[in-house]
Formats: sequence, C-alpha cells, structure tokens
Amino acid sequence: MSGEYDGLVKDNAENIEEIELAEQEIKKESQASTRQDQTKVVTHEGEDKQLADALDAITTDIRRTKEKKSNVKMGRKKIQEIHDILLRNGSLKEYFKPKECSIGPIHASDSTSYKKELKLKLAACFIEESRSTGALFLEKIKSEVKDIKAYFAEEVIKSYTDEELLRLVFLDGCAMLGFIHSYVHKKLNMFNISNCLAVLMQQDLFLLENQIPFRVLDVLLHVNESQTTSNLIYNFIKFTISSSVIVLKSSRNDLDLVKFCMSINLGREEYDVEKCLNKSYDLPEQWSNMQSFHNVQELKAAGIKFKPTDSLKTISFHSRFIIRFQLSLPTLVVDNSTKRMLLNLIAYEMCQSSDYVITSYVNLPDLLVDNEQDVKNLRAAGIIRNCLSSDNDVAQLINSIGSNCSLPPSNNFAHVKYIDKHYKRRCAIWIAQVCHAHFSNPLTVLALVAATVVLALTAVQTWYAVNPESKVDVGVFTEKFAKQTIGKT
Repeated sequence: MSGEYDGLVKDNAENIEEIELAEQEIKKESQASTRQDQTKVVTHEGEDKQLADALDAITTDIRRTKEKKSNVKMGRKKIQEIHDILLRNGSLKEYFKPKECSIGPIHASDSTSYKKELKLKLAACFIEESRSTGALFLEKIKSEVKDIKAYFAEEVIKSYTDEELLRLVFLDGCAMLGFIHSYVHKKLNMFNISNCLAVLMQQDLFLLENQIPFRVLDVLLHVNESQTTSNLIYNFIKFTISSSVIVLKSSRNDLDLVKFCMSINLGREEYDVEKCLNKSYDLPEQWSNMQSFHNVQELKAAGIKFKPTDSLKTISFHSRFIIRFQLSLPTLVVDNSTKRMLLNLIAYEMCQSSDYVITSYVNLPDLLVDNEQDVKNLRAAGIIRNCLSSDNDVAQLINSIGSNCSLPPSNNFAHVKYIDKHYKRRCAIWIAQVCHAHFSNPLTVLALVAATVVLALTAVQTWYAVNPESKVDVGVFTEKFAKQTIGKT
C-alpha cells in the first residue's frame, strides 16, 4: 500500500509540474500577444500621426495659396520665390538665379553675386548724376516707403528687420539706376564692366526673384526729377526689347521691373501686352484637344502661308478667296537670353496672375515646331530670327520651354480652332495644293496658260478636221469684223 501511495503521489506531482509549465507557457504567450497588440497600437498611432501631419501641411499650403490669390485680387501683389512646379526640373534652376548681380533680399546672401563694392560705385554714380546726396535719398525712402515688408512674401524677408530691408532696397535701387544710367549713356567702362558682363547684368534685372519694389525706384527717380533721370528706365527698356514703338505709361503701382515691362506698349497701336494676350475668345475645345496639332510643314503642305507681324495683337488666321490661307504670327527673336526671359515671365504669371496668357502664347510655337525644318520654314517667312548656332538649337529651345509649361485652362487663340478645322477640309486642301503647284509664281502661270491655249487650239483643229463642213471662211469673217469695227469708230 505504501508503495502504491508513493507512486500516486509522485504521479500527481509530475502532473502538477506539467500543469504549471503549461500555465507558464500560456502566460508567456498571452504576454507576447499583449506586447504585439500594444506595438500594433503604437505603430498605428504613429501612422495616424504621420497622415494627420501630412494633411495639415497640405491644408496650410492651400491656405497660403488662397491668401496669395486674394492678395492678387486685392492688388497686393508681392515679390516672392519661384513656384515649386517650375523647380521640379533641376536643370531650370539656373534660369531663375542671377549670374552677376543680385538685387533684393532673395539672393542677397549669395556672396558671389551680391558685389557690394560695385553696387556702391554704381549707386554713387546715380546720386552724383542726380546732384543730390545719399542721406537725402535714404531719408526720402524711409519717409515714402514705410510699409516696405508689404511688398514681399513673408518667407522671403523673415530674417530682415524693417531698417535692414530699407537699407538693402535703397542700395540696390540706387545701384540699379546707376547701372541703367551708365548702360544708356555708354559709361560702363568707368566701372570696368565689359560688354559681356553688362549683358548678363541686364538680364539679371529681369529675373523674377531678382527684384525690388518699383515704388523704391519711383521714389528715387522723383527725389530730384530731371529729364536725365525720368527717362532712364524708358531708354533702358527700349534698348533691351529692341522695339521701335514704345510708349511709357505711369507705373507707380507696379511692384517690380518685370511688371513694369509687362505694361509697356508694343506694336503699332498703344496696346498693353497683357491686353493683347488677355483677349479671350469663346472656344469650347480645351488645349487637351490640341495635343496632336499640326506642325509648320504640315500646315504649309495644306496651303497655309505664314506672315510675320510686329505685334502680339495681330495673331490671326484667315482665308482669302477661299483658296488662300494665311497665319499671322509675331516675330520671335531667339538668342541666348530668350529661354531665361520667357521662363521668368511664365514664373511671374504663375505667382501674380490667374490667367495663363503668357503660357498660352508660349505654347503656340511649341505646337507648331517639331524639328529644325519647321524652324527653317518660319525663319524663311521672317517669323523667327535665329541668333543661335543652328535651327535645331532653336527647335530644342522652343520645345524645352513648352514642355515645362503647364497647359492653360482654355485656349486663348481662336485661330487654333480654325486652323484645325481647315486642315480637316480635304477639298480645300487639294484646291490649295493645286494653286500652290501651278499658280505660285509667274512662270508656272504662263506655262499653264500656254498649255491651255495649245490644248484649245488642238481641240479646235481636231473638231474642224472631223467636221469640214463647219469650216468658216476666214476672209469673209475678217471683212465683216473689220466693217463692224470701222462702223463703231
């Protein structure tokens, strides 16, 4: 009995140990499961926080965008940085940064382009030509431009005090006017500025991020107004854009030189560039329907001729006598500064305007030009003036600018619709091709007339050969004709 009892006790002890081990394993598994659940909760909380932060950031951007748009509508346009959309292509950044001389607060920290010593010399030149003193100019700026920060976006001037910003724009404004004065009057050799350097500095003044408020220039020009200073910017822009007809308007509300240039009148009539480009037409098709638009060679083969104009106002497409079609386009001078200028105008429009009028215009040559042959045809028509090394370089430049422009919400050019409509009329194209082949020059016209006369005489001769009784007595006919003629006289 004793042995059996001891065996039962031993078995019970072993069972108890197994049960305890099983309970411990269950407890460990439970704890591990709890830790996993807690980890999942923590992970989910982290992901939730990231998502919420991302949404908050986007919401903040939307609010800032709305504020910028409201500022534009209310006339409070501000000097700001380039839109991120244009900077996504890293190769474009160089077109928005000054190469020789920085103006304004955005690039003031760049020691390679700030060039304070040169600015001091140029500013002194302007002050001396104005027969005044630097103290008077500075005092005038402080008294007239009290709300200087209102002209800039907040992120641009967050590290500047009002006094620092006033001194910065004062020096830059005087230096800019000193450079313009020396440029117009051909005195840049006084500052050891070569022609090549002067061209780069001239281009720098038209960059969107390289600006100061036009109000500063206006105040400086009117401290001691004279004929010499009042026409400075007028003459400078005349040299810059090489236009034969320029009418200067009052621009005291303009914020920067880029905006000032947009208000210059180009063409035969006094017509703002913005008005020319802003002229809208009722057109149901969107730019997205024009992705497969026809290039210059195809339009030329369809009988469409190209004619140069001297104004953006005169972009048009029309027909003459149903069989002659003509597309009138403004002349485009393409040189090393063209891409830089157009991209900065597009960037200006993205920041300051709700209508993509410049973008619409830039997209037009991109639609027409596919290769160097298209450029050659436009150059032969006098629409493109090529100052680059080859027509292929021009084609690549035009397509590069167009590929970096977002398509406008609607087509501002009604003639695009009419061109596409004409191209789909096969009968009109055939007639135009026949006219081009046989009536394009006097020789082909004479050849066609001669061939027609020969065919007519051959037909008459054949007719009388088949019908001899129908022959007319030439002598009798001549006598009757002579009598009738003499009788009338």
